[in-house]
Amino acid sequence: MKAHWAILAIFLIQGGLFINWVASDSSNPSWDEAWHAMISLNMLNQMKGGIPTADLEQSIPIFQFANNYYSHLYHLLSIPFYTALGEGFKSGIYVNLLFLAMLVFSGYMIGKKYSPFTGVLLAAMLSAVPLSVSLMTEFLLDFPLYAMVCLGYYLLIYSENFSERTYSLLFGAAVGFGILIKWTYPIFLAMPIAFAIGGFVKNKGWETRYYMLAVPLILAILITLFGYGGNIQTVYRQSIMSRVAELDPAISFSYYGHMLFSWPTVLYILLLALSLAIKSDRKTIIYILFPYFVFSIAPNKDVRYILPIFVFITHHCAFSLSMIKMSPLVRSGMVFIFLAIFISSIPDPQAGTDISMIANEVMDGSSLCIASENPDVNDVNVPYILMRSGKKIKKVLGNGCNPFEYDYTLLGPIEKTWRSGSFERTRTQVSGEKGRFDIVYSGQGYELLKLR
Repeated sequence: MKAHWAILAIFLIQGGLFINWVASDSSNPSWDEAWHAMISLNMLNQMKGGIPTADLEQSIPIFQFANNYYSHLYHLLSIPFYTALGEGFKSGIYVNLLFLAMLVFSGYMIGKKYSPFTGVLLAAMLSAVPLSVSLMTEFLLDFPLYAMVCLGYYLLIYSENFSERTYSLLFGAAVGFGILIKWTYPIFLAMPIAFAIGGFVKNKGWETRYYMLAVPLILAILITLFGYGGNIQTVYRQSIMSRVAELDPAISFSYYGHMLFSWPTVLYILLLALSLAIKSDRKTIIYILFPYFVFSIAPNKDVRYILPIFVFITHHCAFSLSMIKMSPLVRSGMVFIFLAIFISSIPDPQAGTDISMIANEVMDGSSLCIASENPDVNDVNVPYILMRSGKKIKKVLGNGCNPFEYDYTLLGPIEKTWRSGSFERTRTQVSGEKGRFDIVYSGQGYELLKLR
Protein backbone atom coordinates (compact mmCIF):
# COMPACT_ATOMS: atom_id res chain seq x y z
CA MET A 1 0.00 0.00 0.00
CA LYS A 2 2.89 2.38 0.77
CA ALA A 3 4.21 1.88 -2.76
CA HIS A 4 0.81 2.82 -4.19
CA TRP A 5 0.80 6.05 -2.20
CA ALA A 6 4.34 6.80 -3.37
CA ILE A 7 3.30 6.38 -7.01
CA LEU A 8 0.32 8.66 -6.48
CA ALA A 9 2.56 11.25 -4.83
CA ILE A 10 5.03 11.14 -7.74
CA PHE A 11 2.22 11.73 -10.25
CA LEU A 12 0.58 14.51 -8.21
CA ILE A 13 3.85 16.36 -7.65
CA GLN A 14 4.92 16.12 -11.28
CA GLY A 15 1.42 16.81 -12.59
CA GLY A 16 1.09 19.86 -10.34
CA LEU A 17 4.41 21.28 -11.53
CA PHE A 18 3.39 20.64 -15.13
CA ILE A 19 0.07 22.46 -14.67
CA ASN A 20 1.90 25.40 -13.08
CA TRP A 21 4.27 25.56 -16.07
CA VAL A 22 1.42 25.53 -18.59
CA ALA A 23 -0.30 28.36 -16.70
CA SER A 24 2.92 30.42 -16.64
CA ASP A 25 4.08 29.95 -20.23
CA SER A 26 2.77 32.13 -23.07
CA SER A 27 5.08 31.07 -25.88
CA ASN A 28 3.72 30.36 -29.35
CA PRO A 29 3.59 26.84 -30.77
CA SER A 30 6.64 26.00 -32.87
CA TRP A 31 6.32 24.48 -36.36
CA ASP A 32 5.41 20.90 -35.42
CA GLU A 33 3.35 21.93 -32.40
CA ALA A 34 1.26 24.22 -34.61
CA TRP A 35 0.68 21.34 -37.04
CA HIS A 36 -0.78 19.22 -34.27
CA ALA A 37 -2.75 22.16 -32.86
CA MET A 38 -4.33 22.76 -36.27
CA ILE A 39 -5.36 19.11 -36.58
CA SER A 40 -6.95 19.17 -33.12
CA LEU A 41 -8.70 22.48 -33.75
CA ASN A 42 -10.06 21.24 -37.07
CA MET A 43 -11.45 18.08 -35.44
CA LEU A 44 -13.17 20.24 -32.82
CA ASN A 45 -14.52 22.58 -35.49
CA GLN A 46 -15.90 19.69 -37.53
CA MET A 47 -17.84 18.53 -34.49
CA LYS A 48 -19.34 22.02 -34.30
CA GLY A 49 -20.11 22.23 -38.02
CA GLY A 50 -17.29 24.64 -38.83
CA ILE A 51 -15.42 25.27 -42.10
CA PRO A 52 -15.20 21.95 -44.02
CA THR A 53 -11.82 20.23 -43.85
CA ALA A 54 -11.49 20.19 -47.65
CA ASP A 55 -11.87 23.99 -47.77
CA LEU A 56 -9.25 24.46 -45.04
CA GLU A 57 -6.82 22.18 -46.87
CA GLN A 58 -7.24 24.30 -49.98
CA SER A 59 -6.67 27.60 -48.19
CA ILE A 60 -3.86 26.34 -45.92
CA PRO A 61 -1.68 23.92 -47.95
CA ILE A 62 0.63 23.22 -45.01
CA PHE A 63 -2.42 22.04 -43.02
CA GLN A 64 -3.31 19.68 -45.86
CA PHE A 65 0.10 18.04 -45.51
CA ALA A 66 -0.14 17.66 -41.72
CA ASN A 67 -3.75 16.51 -41.70
CA ASN A 68 -2.98 13.66 -44.09
CA TYR A 69 0.46 12.80 -42.72
CA TYR A 70 -0.32 12.11 -39.06
CA SER A 71 -2.71 9.70 -37.47
CA HIS A 72 -5.25 11.57 -35.32
CA LEU A 73 -5.42 9.57 -32.08
CA TYR A 74 -3.38 12.08 -30.03
CA HIS A 75 -5.44 14.95 -31.40
CA LEU A 76 -8.70 13.15 -30.68
CA LEU A 77 -7.65 12.64 -27.06
CA SER A 78 -6.99 16.39 -26.71
CA ILE A 79 -10.55 17.35 -27.71
CA PRO A 80 -12.08 16.97 -24.20
CA PHE A 81 -9.45 19.37 -22.84
CA TYR A 82 -10.25 21.96 -25.50
CA THR A 83 -13.94 21.51 -24.77
CA ALA A 84 -13.46 21.95 -21.02
CA LEU A 85 -10.72 24.59 -20.97
CA GLY A 86 -11.28 26.60 -24.15
CA GLU A 87 -9.75 26.61 -27.62
CA GLY A 88 -6.49 28.29 -26.66
CA PHE A 89 -3.32 26.45 -27.69
CA LYS A 90 -2.28 25.60 -24.12
CA SER A 91 -5.55 23.77 -23.43
CA GLY A 92 -4.51 20.86 -25.63
CA ILE A 93 -1.20 20.32 -23.84
CA TYR A 94 -3.07 19.12 -20.75
CA VAL A 95 -3.66 15.83 -22.58
CA ASN A 96 -0.08 15.00 -21.62
CA LEU A 97 -1.30 14.50 -18.06
CA LEU A 98 -2.96 11.30 -19.28
CA PHE A 99 0.32 10.09 -20.70
CA LEU A 100 2.23 11.08 -17.55
CA ALA A 101 -0.17 8.90 -15.54
CA MET A 102 0.33 6.08 -18.07
CA LEU A 103 4.11 6.42 -17.84
CA VAL A 104 4.22 6.41 -14.03
CA PHE A 105 1.77 3.51 -13.75
CA SER A 106 3.45 1.37 -16.42
CA GLY A 107 6.89 1.99 -14.95
CA TYR A 108 5.66 0.97 -11.53
CA MET A 109 4.09 -2.23 -12.87
CA ILE A 110 7.29 -3.19 -14.71
CA GLY A 111 9.39 -2.69 -11.60
CA LYS A 112 6.81 -4.31 -9.33
CA LYS A 113 7.62 -7.57 -11.11
CA TYR A 114 10.76 -7.55 -8.94
CA SER A 115 9.64 -5.58 -5.87
CA PRO A 116 7.41 -2.62 -4.95
CA PHE A 117 10.50 -0.45 -4.34
CA THR A 118 11.84 -1.26 -7.81
CA GLY A 119 8.49 -0.16 -9.22
CA VAL A 120 8.55 3.16 -7.37
CA LEU A 121 12.18 3.80 -8.33
CA LEU A 122 11.54 2.96 -11.99
CA ALA A 123 8.48 5.23 -12.13
CA ALA A 124 10.53 8.11 -10.67
CA MET A 125 13.45 7.47 -13.04
CA LEU A 126 11.27 7.20 -16.15
CA SER A 127 9.35 10.41 -15.53
CA ALA A 128 12.47 12.40 -14.57
CA VAL A 129 14.44 11.85 -17.80
CA PRO A 130 15.30 15.47 -18.74
CA LEU A 131 14.27 15.10 -22.39
CA SER A 132 10.97 13.57 -21.27
CA VAL A 133 10.27 16.48 -18.92
CA SER A 134 10.96 19.00 -21.67
CA LEU A 135 8.79 17.19 -24.24
CA MET A 136 5.94 16.84 -21.76
CA THR A 137 5.54 20.63 -21.98
CA GLU A 138 5.15 20.52 -25.77
CA PHE A 139 2.18 19.57 -27.95
CA LEU A 140 4.14 16.90 -29.81
CA LEU A 141 3.84 13.15 -30.29
CA ASP A 142 7.12 12.18 -28.64
CA PHE A 143 6.15 12.25 -24.96
CA PRO A 144 2.93 10.26 -25.65
CA LEU A 145 5.02 7.81 -27.70
CA TYR A 146 7.38 7.39 -24.74
CA ALA A 147 4.47 6.55 -22.44
CA MET A 148 2.91 4.19 -24.98
CA VAL A 149 6.20 2.31 -25.48
CA CYS A 150 6.43 1.92 -21.70
CA LEU A 151 2.84 0.65 -21.59
CA GLY A 152 3.49 -1.84 -24.37
CA TYR A 153 6.69 -3.05 -22.72
CA TYR A 154 4.87 -3.57 -19.43
CA LEU A 155 2.11 -5.60 -21.11
CA LEU A 156 4.64 -7.64 -23.10
CA ILE A 157 6.54 -8.54 -19.93
CA TYR A 158 3.34 -9.58 -18.19
CA SER A 159 2.25 -11.64 -21.22
CA GLU A 160 5.03 -14.10 -20.29
CA ASN A 161 6.06 -14.66 -23.92
CA PHE A 162 2.43 -14.63 -25.11
CA SER A 163 1.39 -17.37 -22.69
CA GLU A 164 -1.00 -15.13 -20.72
CA ARG A 165 -4.07 -14.52 -22.89
CA THR A 166 -5.36 -11.28 -21.32
CA TYR A 167 -2.01 -9.49 -21.28
CA SER A 168 -1.23 -10.75 -24.79
CA LEU A 169 -4.46 -9.25 -26.14
CA LEU A 170 -3.87 -6.00 -24.25
CA PHE A 171 -0.37 -5.88 -25.68
CA GLY A 172 -1.73 -6.29 -29.21
CA ALA A 173 -4.14 -3.42 -28.61
CA ALA A 174 -1.32 -1.28 -27.12
CA VAL A 175 0.82 -1.85 -30.22
CA GLY A 176 -2.04 -0.85 -32.52
CA PHE A 177 -2.85 2.31 -30.57
CA GLY A 178 0.86 3.04 -30.11
CA ILE A 179 1.32 3.11 -33.88
CA LEU A 180 -1.66 5.46 -34.08
CA ILE A 181 0.19 7.82 -31.75
CA LYS A 182 3.35 7.74 -33.86
CA TRP A 183 4.37 5.30 -36.56
CA THR A 184 7.89 4.80 -35.13
CA TYR A 185 6.40 2.82 -32.22
CA PRO A 186 7.32 -0.67 -33.56
CA ILE A 187 10.99 0.28 -33.90
CA PHE A 188 11.35 0.41 -30.11
CA LEU A 189 9.52 -2.82 -29.36
CA ALA A 190 10.80 -4.84 -32.33
CA MET A 191 13.56 -6.55 -30.35
CA PRO A 192 11.50 -7.21 -27.19
CA ILE A 193 8.80 -8.74 -29.43
CA ALA A 194 11.40 -10.84 -31.25
CA PHE A 195 12.74 -12.25 -27.97
CA ALA A 196 9.18 -12.89 -26.72
CA ILE A 197 8.35 -14.78 -29.91
CA GLY A 198 11.57 -16.76 -29.49
CA GLY A 199 10.52 -17.66 -25.96
CA PHE A 200 7.06 -18.61 -27.20
CA VAL A 201 8.26 -21.11 -29.81
CA LYS A 202 10.66 -22.70 -27.32
CA ASN A 203 7.72 -23.92 -25.26
CA LYS A 204 6.57 -27.43 -26.05
CA GLY A 205 3.27 -27.66 -27.88
CA TRP A 206 3.39 -24.09 -29.17
CA GLU A 207 2.13 -25.33 -32.54
CA THR A 208 -1.28 -26.03 -30.99
CA ARG A 209 -1.35 -22.64 -29.28
CA TYR A 210 -0.16 -20.49 -32.19
CA TYR A 211 -3.32 -18.40 -31.83
CA MET A 212 -1.92 -16.98 -28.56
CA LEU A 213 0.70 -15.25 -30.68
CA ALA A 214 -1.28 -14.69 -33.86
CA VAL A 215 -4.37 -13.04 -32.37
CA PRO A 216 -2.55 -10.15 -30.57
CA LEU A 217 -0.48 -9.39 -33.68
CA ILE A 218 -3.55 -9.48 -35.93
CA LEU A 219 -5.34 -7.20 -33.46
CA ALA A 220 -2.45 -4.72 -33.64
CA ILE A 221 -2.56 -4.75 -37.45
CA LEU A 222 -6.34 -4.29 -37.57
CA ILE A 223 -6.26 -1.31 -35.18
CA THR A 224 -3.44 0.25 -37.20
CA LEU A 225 -5.27 -0.16 -40.51
CA PHE A 226 -8.53 1.11 -39.02
CA GLY A 227 -6.79 4.17 -37.60
CA TYR A 228 -5.14 4.99 -40.89
CA GLY A 229 -8.40 4.60 -42.75
CA GLY A 230 -7.30 1.28 -44.22
CA ASN A 231 -4.96 3.19 -46.54
CA ILE A 232 -1.69 1.28 -46.85
CA GLN A 233 -0.13 4.20 -48.74
CA THR A 234 -0.67 6.45 -45.72
CA VAL A 235 1.16 3.96 -43.51
CA TYR A 236 3.95 3.78 -46.09
CA ARG A 237 4.31 7.56 -46.09
CA GLN A 238 5.15 7.29 -42.42
CA SER A 239 8.15 5.13 -43.30
CA ILE A 240 11.31 6.57 -41.83
CA MET A 241 13.20 6.22 -45.09
CA SER A 242 10.61 8.22 -47.06
CA ARG A 243 11.17 11.41 -45.06
CA VAL A 244 12.95 14.37 -46.54
CA ALA A 245 16.28 15.04 -44.85
CA GLU A 246 16.30 18.49 -43.19
CA LEU A 247 19.99 19.18 -43.61
CA ASP A 248 20.74 16.36 -41.14
CA PRO A 249 23.74 14.05 -41.63
CA ALA A 250 22.73 11.01 -43.68
CA ILE A 251 24.39 8.53 -41.33
CA SER A 252 25.75 9.57 -37.95
CA PHE A 253 26.21 7.34 -34.92
CA SER A 254 27.36 10.31 -32.84
CA TYR A 255 24.41 12.63 -33.62
CA TYR A 256 22.47 11.69 -30.48
CA GLY A 257 25.56 11.61 -28.28
CA HIS A 258 25.39 15.28 -27.30
CA MET A 259 21.98 14.67 -25.73
CA LEU A 260 22.90 11.40 -24.01
CA PHE A 261 26.05 12.88 -22.49
CA SER A 262 24.63 16.26 -21.52
CA TRP A 263 23.95 17.14 -17.89
CA PRO A 264 21.97 15.71 -16.12
CA THR A 265 21.06 13.03 -18.71
CA VAL A 266 24.59 11.66 -18.45
CA LEU A 267 23.65 10.43 -14.95
CA TYR A 268 21.38 7.87 -16.59
CA ILE A 269 24.21 6.70 -18.84
CA LEU A 270 26.57 6.38 -15.87
CA LEU A 271 23.89 4.46 -13.94
CA LEU A 272 23.43 2.18 -16.95
CA ALA A 273 27.16 1.45 -17.02
CA LEU A 274 27.08 0.72 -13.28
CA SER A 275 23.99 -1.48 -13.57
CA LEU A 276 25.51 -3.49 -16.43
CA ALA A 277 28.59 -4.02 -14.25
CA ILE A 278 26.34 -5.28 -11.45
CA LYS A 279 24.32 -7.50 -13.77
CA SER A 280 25.17 -7.81 -17.46
CA ASP A 281 22.14 -8.20 -19.71
CA ARG A 282 22.51 -8.85 -23.44
CA LYS A 283 18.82 -8.20 -24.10
CA THR A 284 18.91 -4.71 -22.58
CA ILE A 285 21.90 -3.77 -24.73
CA ILE A 286 20.10 -4.99 -27.86
CA TYR A 287 16.87 -3.21 -26.90
CA ILE A 288 18.80 0.07 -26.62
CA LEU A 289 21.17 -0.27 -29.57
CA PHE A 290 18.66 -1.42 -32.20
CA PRO A 291 16.49 1.77 -32.24
CA TYR A 292 19.62 3.88 -31.74
CA PHE A 293 21.08 2.30 -34.89
CA VAL A 294 17.87 2.76 -36.89
CA PHE A 295 17.56 6.44 -36.08
CA SER A 296 21.27 7.01 -36.63
CA ILE A 297 20.99 5.88 -40.26
CA ALA A 298 17.62 7.59 -40.85
CA PRO A 299 17.87 10.79 -42.96
CA ASN A 300 15.70 12.89 -40.63
CA LYS A 301 17.12 13.30 -37.12
CA ASP A 302 16.06 14.99 -33.91
CA VAL A 303 17.08 14.10 -30.35
CA ARG A 304 13.44 13.67 -29.36
CA TYR A 305 13.06 10.72 -31.71
CA ILE A 306 15.02 8.34 -29.48
CA LEU A 307 13.42 9.23 -26.13
CA PRO A 308 11.76 5.78 -25.72
CA ILE A 309 15.14 4.01 -25.39
CA PHE A 310 15.10 5.34 -21.82
CA VAL A 311 12.36 2.80 -21.06
CA PHE A 312 15.00 0.09 -21.37
CA ILE A 313 17.83 2.13 -19.82
CA THR A 314 15.84 2.93 -16.68
CA HIS A 315 14.38 -0.58 -16.44
CA HIS A 316 17.79 -2.17 -16.13
CA CYS A 317 19.10 0.61 -13.87
CA ALA A 318 16.20 0.32 -11.41
CA PHE A 319 16.41 -3.48 -11.34
CA SER A 320 20.18 -3.50 -10.74
CA LEU A 321 20.09 -0.76 -8.11
CA SER A 322 17.34 -2.56 -6.19
CA MET A 323 19.66 -5.56 -5.88
CA ILE A 324 21.97 -3.50 -3.67
CA LYS A 325 21.17 -3.71 0.04
CA MET A 326 20.03 -0.27 1.21
CA SER A 327 18.25 1.15 4.22
CA PRO A 328 14.73 2.56 3.76
CA LEU A 329 16.16 6.06 4.19
CA VAL A 330 18.66 5.59 1.35
CA ARG A 331 15.95 4.13 -0.87
CA SER A 332 13.70 7.12 -0.21
CA GLY A 333 16.64 9.41 -0.92
CA MET A 334 17.14 7.84 -4.35
CA VAL A 335 13.51 8.51 -5.29
CA PHE A 336 13.82 12.11 -4.10
CA ILE A 337 16.97 12.57 -6.22
CA PHE A 338 14.98 11.76 -9.35
CA LEU A 339 12.16 14.05 -8.27
CA ALA A 340 14.81 16.78 -7.96
CA ILE A 341 16.05 15.97 -11.48
CA PHE A 342 12.46 16.30 -12.72
CA ILE A 343 12.07 19.72 -11.07
CA SER A 344 15.42 20.98 -12.40
CA SER A 345 14.54 19.82 -15.93
CA ILE A 346 11.30 21.82 -16.23
CA PRO A 347 11.99 24.54 -18.84
CA ASP A 348 11.61 28.18 -17.88
CA PRO A 349 8.26 29.68 -18.99
CA GLN A 350 8.60 31.89 -22.07
CA ALA A 351 6.65 34.80 -23.54
CA GLY A 352 5.96 34.82 -27.28
CA THR A 353 5.01 37.42 -29.85
CA ASP A 354 1.31 38.23 -29.83
CA ILE A 355 0.48 36.82 -33.26
CA SER A 356 -3.21 37.65 -32.84
CA MET A 357 -2.35 41.38 -33.07
CA ILE A 358 -0.92 40.71 -36.52
CA ALA A 359 -3.68 38.30 -37.58
CA ASN A 360 -6.37 40.82 -36.64
CA GLU A 361 -5.15 43.09 -39.45
CA VAL A 362 -5.70 40.42 -42.10
CA MET A 363 -9.15 40.86 -43.62
CA ASP A 364 -11.68 38.11 -44.25
CA GLY A 365 -11.46 36.61 -47.75
CA SER A 366 -7.89 37.83 -48.31
CA SER A 367 -4.61 35.96 -48.86
CA LEU A 368 -1.35 36.05 -46.88
CA CYS A 369 2.25 35.39 -47.87
CA ILE A 370 4.59 34.67 -44.94
CA ALA A 371 8.28 35.55 -44.97
CA SER A 372 9.08 34.77 -41.34
CA GLU A 373 10.94 31.60 -40.37
CA ASN A 374 11.57 31.21 -36.65
CA PRO A 375 10.03 29.19 -33.79
CA ASP A 376 8.05 32.19 -32.54
CA VAL A 377 6.35 33.28 -35.78
CA ASN A 378 6.33 31.07 -38.86
CA ASP A 379 4.24 29.75 -41.72
CA VAL A 380 2.57 27.13 -39.51
CA ASN A 381 1.59 28.93 -36.32
CA VAL A 382 0.34 32.06 -38.14
CA PRO A 383 -2.18 30.01 -40.18
CA TYR A 384 -3.12 28.25 -36.93
CA ILE A 385 -3.92 31.59 -35.25
CA LEU A 386 -5.92 32.67 -38.31
CA MET A 387 -7.75 29.35 -38.25
CA ARG A 388 -8.54 29.81 -34.55
CA SER A 389 -9.88 33.32 -35.22
CA GLY A 390 -12.56 31.85 -37.50
CA LYS A 391 -11.61 34.04 -40.45
CA LYS A 392 -12.20 32.61 -43.92
CA ILE A 393 -8.83 33.19 -45.54
CA LYS A 394 -8.45 32.61 -49.28
CA LYS A 395 -4.90 31.27 -49.02
CA VAL A 396 -2.00 31.32 -46.55
CA LEU A 397 1.45 30.21 -47.64
CA GLY A 398 5.11 30.61 -46.75
CA ASN A 399 8.22 28.81 -47.99
CA GLY A 400 8.83 30.83 -51.14
CA CYS A 401 5.44 32.44 -51.81
CA ASN A 402 5.32 35.26 -54.39
CA PRO A 403 4.36 38.43 -52.44
CA PHE A 404 2.85 40.04 -55.55
CA GLU A 405 0.21 37.29 -55.76
CA TYR A 406 -1.09 37.83 -52.20
CA ASP A 407 -3.08 40.59 -50.52
CA TYR A 408 -0.78 40.69 -47.48
CA THR A 409 2.85 39.79 -46.78
CA LEU A 410 4.24 39.23 -43.29
CA LEU A 411 7.95 40.00 -42.80
CA GLY A 412 9.85 38.72 -39.76
CA PRO A 413 13.18 37.24 -38.63
CA ILE A 414 14.43 34.34 -40.74
CA GLU A 415 16.58 31.81 -38.91
CA LYS A 416 18.88 29.36 -40.67
CA THR A 417 16.80 26.28 -41.48
CA TRP A 418 16.59 23.86 -44.37
CA ARG A 419 13.90 26.14 -45.89
CA SER A 420 15.30 29.58 -45.04
CA GLY A 421 16.53 30.27 -48.59
CA SER A 422 12.98 30.34 -49.97
CA PHE A 423 11.85 32.79 -47.26
CA GLU A 424 14.85 35.00 -48.02
CA ARG A 425 13.83 35.12 -51.69
CA THR A 426 10.39 36.39 -50.72
CA ARG A 427 11.94 39.07 -48.52
CA THR A 428 14.26 40.12 -51.38
CA GLN A 429 11.31 40.44 -53.74
CA VAL A 430 9.55 42.75 -51.28
CA SER A 431 12.68 44.81 -50.59
CA GLY A 432 13.13 45.46 -54.31
CA GLU A 433 9.64 46.95 -54.72
CA LYS A 434 8.53 48.05 -51.27
CA GLY A 435 6.75 51.03 -52.79
CA ARG A 436 4.02 48.65 -53.97
CA PHE A 437 3.03 47.93 -50.37
CA ASP A 438 1.41 49.79 -47.48
CA ILE A 439 2.46 49.00 -43.91
CA VAL A 440 -0.65 48.02 -41.95
CA TYR A 441 1.16 46.71 -38.87
CA SER A 442 4.64 47.24 -37.48
CA GLY A 443 5.81 46.07 -34.08
CA GLN A 444 7.41 43.28 -32.06
CA GLY A 445 10.02 42.96 -34.83
CA TYR A 446 7.45 42.22 -37.57
CA GLU A 447 5.81 44.07 -40.46
CA LEU A 448 2.52 43.26 -42.17
CA LEU A 449 2.35 44.77 -45.65
CA LYS A 450 -0.70 45.18 -47.88
CA LEU A 451 -0.34 45.05 -51.65
CA ARG A 452 -1.70 48.21 -53.26
